[in-house]
Amino acid sequence: MDTISAYLNESLDMGKYDDEIEVSFKVKGDGKISLLKMLRFCQYNGDIGHSFSIVLDPDGDDTLNTGWDGDGSDRIDDIKVDGYKLSREELKSLDKE
Repeated sequence: MDTISAYLNESLDMGKYDDEIEVSFKVKGDGKISLLKMLRFCQYNGDIGHSFSIVLDPDGDDTLNTGWDGDGSDRIDDIKVDGYKLSREELKSLDKE
């Protein structure tokens, strides 16, 4: 495959909507909590069948606007930090940060 986008699109074209991939990040600084909050929001709202738009840096020159199909197959099964799977309660506690 030439790009990750081509790889993922080929998988979708073949009807493999339920195929899972594991994505990992290495994050430093205060961004750790912010990233986990965003992932938790997508996980929770997508799991209840709610479709929504994700807009990052709406006032910037390089805005990202994408969708999350909560009524379809978009799901985050679990979120782990350093190999430890965070419970829904642990993730929700981040909202107090």
